[in-house]
Amino acid sequence: MKIHSSKREKPFICDICNKSYYVKSHLKSHILIHIKAQARKKSYKCDICDKVFSQAGHLANHTKAHARKNSYICDICNKVFDQKWYLKCHMRTHTAEKSYKCDICNKLYSRKDSLKTHKKIHIGEKTFKCDVCGKGFYQAQQLRVHVRTHTGEKPYQCEICGRLFNQTSNLRNHRITHTGVKSYTCDICNKVYSRPDVLRIHKKTHTGEKPFKCDICDRGFAIISKLNFHRKTHTGEKIFKCYICKKKFNQSIDLMVHRKTHVTEKLFKCNICDSTYFRAHGLKVHKMTHTGEKPFKCDICDKRFYQTASLKVHMRTHTGEKLFKCTVCDKLFSRKEHLKIHTRTHTGERPFKCDICDKGFNGSGDLKKHNRTHTGEKPFKCDICDKRFSTSSGLRVHKWKRHSEEMI
Repeated sequence: MKIHSSKREKPFICDICNKSYYVKSHLKSHILIHIKAQARKKSYKCDICDKVFSQAGHLANHTKAHARKNSYICDICNKVFDQKWYLKCHMRTHTAEKSYKCDICNKLYSRKDSLKTHKKIHIGEKTFKCDVCGKGFYQAQQLRVHVRTHTGEKPYQCEICGRLFNQTSNLRNHRITHTGVKSYTCDICNKVYSRPDVLRIHKKTHTGEKPFKCDICDRGFAIISKLNFHRKTHTGEKIFKCYICKKKFNQSIDLMVHRKTHVTEKLFKCNICDSTYFRAHGLKVHKMTHTGEKPFKCDICDKRFYQTASLKVHMRTHTGEKLFKCTVCDKLFSRKEHLKIHTRTHTGERPFKCDICDKGFNGSGDLKKHNRTHTGEKPFKCDICDKRFSTSSGLRVHKWKRHSEEMI
């Protein structure tokens, strides 16, 4: 893959067919077409019995059956077992037969050992401990998978796109995305998904259910992986990595700002007002200011927003949630930028200077208001008497004093 910097040139080029793209993600999607075409040509043949398989892993399992005197192979997935009883238990994963029932919660399982492991949840027994972080698990297999989060090991690879995974279940779920089949439909909004677990997560956006709570700031999440990701923002761990220079950040917004340092040209231009943007998403959001489209609505006050991020920030005005704390005076804020402005009251920093009188301000909004004292601009108009004001707060005070009776 080659990167060029000349003006208006599409910097991301496919090494196979030389087709070029503005965005790296578009190139990745395109390369999948070549990979899939190559994968379809591949076939894996057994040297002993000439049976042909579409995946190398299935051939490897099949070959084991020849190597053993007494081996039992699954006719559906080619997995090999030493004993007939193990094969019989395994077949239940294909038939969905579940003969073992928990006497506490009535949940059903296909294997006796799976039921035994499940019962540990009720008594809280976690016998397998991680030597690195001390986290406990009900099964040795769960511990083995967890250890890979420390080592970074990802032994399972997708044969279509080459992506790596730390457990086979994640690989299986990923393979479905290559089929393009979406069989699971939301009965509320009719949105379709390729996996039932993703549909379950989606449905929580309708119910507002957030069962996983952060033990530090009490923020709720719909899925545990989002909670685990969020916890790292408290530890200061830098989890957002720039794919160009590998620099890491602890907040996604910081990474977004950093990425702009790699791009010298704004390639995405609005065809209405000629505003330009670094990313296609930025242009998409901007165009909504022309169309008036605000697809994200607050369920409490019906206020609408251009982006989900803006809606999330707005929701804090209803919940009173304040995640950002001043390290000097412990004052809490609902938005990071408000904390940043507040911190300047302690440091005395006033980075925003007026070009006319050189007066300094904590935030750009305060400077913008101040500039109107020089220009005489009054953008806020009373819809009752047409009187104009330089600030929205001035307009609110005016309406309260002069038109309170008319507004009832």
